[in-house]
Formats: sequence, C-alpha cells, structure tokens
Amino acid sequence: GLYYSYDTCGNDTSSSWDSIETDVALEGTVVRAGIPYQLFPDHYQVDSDGNVIEGPTTNNTAGYKGLYIDLFEEAADRAGFTIQWDYVSQASRDSTTSTWSACVADVSKGLLDICVGNFWTTPDRLAISAFTTTLDIDKFHMLAPRALKEPSLLTYILQPFEPFTPGAWICVVLVVIYVSIIKSKVIVDSDNIQEHHQSERGHKVGMPGVFQIEMYECLIEFFAQGVEHCPSDRLAPRLLSLGYAVFILFTIACYAGNLTAILTTSKFEPKGYSSFQDCIDKKMQYL
Repeated sequence: GLYYSYDTCGNDTSSSWDSIETDVALEGTVVRAGIPYQLFPDHYQVDSDGNVIEGPTTNNTAGYKGLYIDLFEEAADRAGFTIQWDYVSQASRDSTTSTWSACVADVSKGLLDICVGNFWTTPDRLAISAFTTTLDIDKFHMLAPRALKEPSLLTYILQPFEPFTPGAWICVVLVVIYVSIIKSKVIVDSDNIQEHHQSERGHKVGMPGVFQIEMYECLIEFFAQGVEHCPSDRLAPRLLSLGYAVFILFTIACYAGNLTAILTTSKFEPKGYSSFQDCIDKKMQYL
C-alpha cells in the first residue's frame, strides 16, 4: 500500500505533503481482488461499443475501469504485486443483503484478499473485516413525521403538579404536617402564645384547635413563600421557623425551575424511531 509521510505536524509548506513511502511487503505476490458492483465512475466495464456497463458483477472480470480501479492498479504497480480480479461468490450473495456485504464476506472467508470500491463501513461489515482509511463521507437527512401532542383537559389540570413526583409531593405534605405539630406543641407549652390565640378568638383553644390553626398558618406560609416572624424569645421555636423557611426556599426554587422546563418543552415527540434500521423498516424517506 501507499503511506503518506507528514514530516512535521503543523508544517504548512506544500513539500511536506508530497513525500510517499512504498511498502513492498507484497512484492511478487498475487492479490485476489473483487468489486461488489459495477458503478460509474467508481468501478465498471465497457462493452465492445464503448458503452458503460453498470449493475451486478458477473464471472467476466476483464477490463475493469474506474477511479478506484486506477487507484488500486497504481498501488500494485508501486508495491510490485499482481492483481488477480475475481468475482464475488454466489454463496455470499445469497447469505447477505447486498453485493457490497457479500464482497466483504468473501474477504472474511479468505475467498478474496481485498474488495475494491466505495464501501460504507457499517457495523456488520466492520465486525468481519478491516477497512482502509476513509476516503469520503456521505451525509444523509432522514425525513420522518413528527407527532404533535394534543394534551387533554386533564393534562392541563395536572400540569402544575408535574414538577415533582408523587413521592416528592408526599414528602412536602409530611414536612408541613410535621412542622404544624411541632409548632402546636410549642404553642401549648407557651402561656404567652396560648393567651395570644385566646385573645384573638375569644375562647380557650385546646391542642386540636391549636394544631388546626398552625396547620393553616403553615400552609399559608408555604404558598406565600415566607415564614411569619416567631414571637417567642426561645431558641427552639426560632430554629424551627428558620428551618421551615429554608425548606420553603429550596422547594419553591426547585418547583419553579422544573415547571419552567416543562412549560417550554416542545409539543412534538418522536414516534418511536430508535435506530436507522428502524427508520428503514418503517419506510422513512432519506436524502
């Protein structure tokens, strides 16, 4: 084969790209070569009138022409080996999905030494044979329909709850209940705050009533995104209020961020195409 010597990386002089080193390991040998398909101008034959012959290869392997044929013959001339053109076996044609894969299969079986042509290096082919350095890249654009999501009324109703999972919502509710219970206990044990509740409502408030009031106030604080100033001068109630305030801060921040992401998500969703082969099987168009 041919090896191109790039003497120094980054050297932009044109002469740095001109040197060629020939590997003569195959000198004097016969290399069995095949082509997968007759395709102008890559590899083809011509008839007696000079007309290009395209299509599946036959047992007639004489007179191949084309870009890749010229390249391989030049390599053979420089390296000193002889080309023996051969055809792709019928057994490999029958066991594969294309003549291109059949040619690669013959190389893996030892029936051919090399396949000459512009092959796609697919995973299946790479698994059974080595390929030379890539010469060109084909770009494809798959045309696949996109389904527009039409949310139902129930979807719109439940959308405000989507930022959190059911488990997260349960945790939020449990924290609010827990804080309400603790604050109720603190109020019952505090004469000053207990008297405050009595003066506002005109009657004595017991533990169930205090819990109901504190549950309501905790919910209001949560939805209002703020905690009422703790009138107690003791450390425990103040730490409780501070911790609850931090909980509200992080919960609302996470909720707002997730809700924004949900509301800005495209209404389009894929129709279940997971691979290129899946698109081919479902007869998608590609350019």
